[in-house]
Amino acid sequence: EDMGPEQLAMMKQMMGDMKIGLRLVIDSGIAETNATHREANTVTLVEMEMGKVLENPDNIKKLGKVDQANPAAAMEMMKGMPGIKLEAQKEISIRLE
Repeated sequence: EDMGPEQLAMMKQMMGDMKIGLRLVIDSGIAETNATHREANTVTLVEMEMGKVLENPDNIKKLGKVDQANPAAAMEMMKGMPGIKLEAQKEISIRLE
């Protein structure tokens, strides 16, 4: 919780280029979807760019306090955090081309 500047610098060095994501790629194409993050034939369900997240030390504290037993609260806390994309819909639908 009380991360000093040296620890933050080490964390940025170790994880700054790390990127985690889960995407659906529909080869035939997407005709229509209610997904929040769509680009061409790809829907991003979650994406986390650690370099952007680590730019603000408060983000690290917030992530450390995520209640894994309450996914809805965790999603709400991370919504709008720079470097994090989350699917906002509880269920998504995709109509194929």
